[in-house]
Amino acid sequence: MSFPEFSRKQRQHDNDIESLYKLAAETKQRVDVIDTKVSSMLDVQRDHSTQLRRVQIVLEGHETRFNAIDSRLGQILELLTGKRPETD
Repeated sequence: MSFPEFSRKQRQHDNDIESLYKLAAETKQRVDVIDTKVSSMLDVQRDHSTQLRRVQIVLEGHETRFNAIDSRLGQILELLTGKRPETD
């Protein structure tokens, strides 16, 4: 291999290596952006899960109250009609 050919290949390798470093840096920037977005989405998902748990607790409380009201209304109906209400 002659010196000019060797020198050309060395420059090409240097350029290839420089291009790889540039590509790696660009890839890292993209990954950092994606990581930030995913972290943000996970925070939102956690907030939504917390809010849904609170809603579930409130709904369970309402269910308990409605069952108690239903029971009382059934008792009132039984007292007024003198017979037991039909159940579905």
